[in-house]
Amino acid sequence: FLYTMLMAASLVLLTGCGGADGITGRAITVKGMVTVRGNEPFARPILETDGGNLYVLVNDRQEAPRHGAYRVTGSLFLDEWNGMPFTHLRVNHAEVLPTPDQRPRR
Repeated sequence: FLYTMLMAASLVLLTGCGGADGITGRAITVKGMVTVRGNEPFARPILETDGGNLYVLVNDRQEAPRHGAYRVTGSLFLDEWNGMPFTHLRVNHAEVLPTPDQRPRR
């Protein structure tokens, strides 16, 4: 019994704190740096927050942001990326943010 409980807890930790259905459809706004990660044909735009959270960006209406600082609003869902469960963010709105070298100096 203890072995089964430990394995179940490990599975929850590996799939993320939201669980399979705990995050689906929840709307959030996050900001961070977007980079393209992975190798073609599996490369995807990934937003990384200052806190180290990672989201695969999905935009059905147009190309998802590819590089730079963004504030993104969208809905969360869990899907696979590179064969592992990964939190995805379906983009409703993306706003380009100035990077430190683009901010006006005082």
